[in-house]
Amino acid sequence: MHIASFFLALLPLMPLGGAIAAIVFSRGDDRKAFSWTRTGVLLSLLDGLFLVFVPKGGEEIRVSLFPDVFSRTPGPEVGLCFDPLAAIMSFLILSVSLVILTFSWRYMTGEPRSDRFLAAIGLATGFLLVLVTARNLLLLYAAWEMVLVALCLLLIHHRQRRESSQPALRTWVMNQIGGGLFLAGILLLGHAAGTFDMDGLFAQLGMGADRAGAGFLARGLSQTAIVWGTFLIGAGILVRSAQIPFHLWLPVTLDAPTPVSGFMHAGIVNAGGFVLNRLSPVFDHSPLVLHGLFLVGALTAISGSAIMLVQVSVKQTLVYSTMGQMGYMFAECGLGVFPAAIFHMIAHGIFKATLFLGSGSVIHAARFHEHSPKGSVARALGRHRILWVLGGALLISLPLILLLSDTFRGKPFLPGTGGMILLFFGLATAMQTVFNLFRFSHLLTPRAVLVFTGIFALVFGLYWGGLSWFDRILAPISTTSTITPEGPGWSFFYPVALLTMGFILVAGWIFLARESSSGWKFPGSSRISDHLHDFLDQGGYAEMLIRHGLREPLLSLCHMIRNIHERTGTGSSPESVLTGKPDV
Repeated sequence: MHIASFFLALLPLMPLGGAIAAIVFSRGDDRKAFSWTRTGVLLSLLDGLFLVFVPKGGEEIRVSLFPDVFSRTPGPEVGLCFDPLAAIMSFLILSVSLVILTFSWRYMTGEPRSDRFLAAIGLATGFLLVLVTARNLLLLYAAWEMVLVALCLLLIHHRQRRESSQPALRTWVMNQIGGGLFLAGILLLGHAAGTFDMDGLFAQLGMGADRAGAGFLARGLSQTAIVWGTFLIGAGILVRSAQIPFHLWLPVTLDAPTPVSGFMHAGIVNAGGFVLNRLSPVFDHSPLVLHGLFLVGALTAISGSAIMLVQVSVKQTLVYSTMGQMGYMFAECGLGVFPAAIFHMIAHGIFKATLFLGSGSVIHAARFHEHSPKGSVARALGRHRILWVLGGALLISLPLILLLSDTFRGKPFLPGTGGMILLFFGLATAMQTVFNLFRFSHLLTPRAVLVFTGIFALVFGLYWGGLSWFDRILAPISTTSTITPEGPGWSFFYPVALLTMGFILVAGWIFLARESSSGWKFPGSSRISDHLHDFLDQGGYAEMLIRHGLREPLLSLCHMIRNIHERTGTGSSPESVLTGKPDV
């Protein structure tokens, strides 16, 4: 197992080494920088394949970096671990990074400092690999912060432009606030448990013990410490994953190069969901925090999806789509469906990277349109039209699969009210795609409908056996639902709720069909629609609330303090300082 441990240590070191070599040896040559960075990522990918197929005897691959550090008890403390979750996330990171690197080299050819840009992608890849393999809370936090540093280096690539420097500053400040909360939660849990090693922390939780007793809180790890620790960690994660009300840093990053957006939305914003899954045994002992994460995620899912519908910018649409999907993933974690959240994270990462890297074709098609092109862009896309149908099929498949899972899998996807809640928010976030397909109904040719049905069948088949496979390989991750049936009346409420939701959807479609065919409108509907459109177009006026409710009062306070300092420095009386009038 020593060979495997050695190769595990090399897994994050090779992308980091390639990035450092690109900085040192490229000397402004983007081709050399690309070669060095790509070599590091490719070697790391081969290393990961070796770690997957090497005989392990049923054990996880571990390597200790600094034994007996930050621990009251002897044993490995700061180290890496290659388990199924780390393997899945590593391949997602490396595959997306390889595509982003290749795209970036062609996209940034001839631009100044493009070698530094490629090296920053390599650094972000390496630190993300440290993040997903870390088995120590402090190492996890260090990787969490270094990923932010690499992201900001990418955001300020065009540092001479104010449009790039200001978003990078906001991203840094807001994520530092989240990082402070994250660190506080880690320190609280580590201090209470007496170790920052995740295995030691999980062992003190007494996995499988009766929750009603006190035995699972041995060795000083109190329930209060668990609740406050998970609350602080969860709050820090909410900032990185752009959840309401901490989402304001994400929409302003659109002026960064397209590869940055693709990499950020595919791998960096998802990091919060990974940390939730990695620490799921701890969060499982804090149902109150999980309920809070579900509420925030559900609100973000609905808000992000609604705001996305009124955006006219392609990239702005994708930003709010990411916000909504991250909210959906947090809702899954809040319900305790952690394997489904990982499945969702992987699908979203690959899908969103593809969308961002392919958004240039849509922007190019609409470049010469003076106004919002509406359906004309879809007609101009030609062979790209089928992507709309494929994407729609993939997005709306999940809630339909959840609805049918009880029958075809022989067991409920999520028992109790959790399944109903997840289905509701899945439909709410997926209906945005149905709305777009309705607008572009002229694309639904018989061939497209056939492809649509085939994709649905494929996804359903993969899910039927695929999610069960995910359940097995991610067995250490908690799968306990935090939402349970509330009594025998639920067996009656469940079908009634489904019928009610179906009735509302059908009634809405009938109302829209009648309105479009006859020209009749509900009294006051236009005014309500205009106000709602303005509200969503402005992002719920969140930016305005922050500006007038927080930034301007703080600036006024700073000006007042500066004036007080200047007046007291010149010997002015307290009365003149308070009244603003000079001494007589």
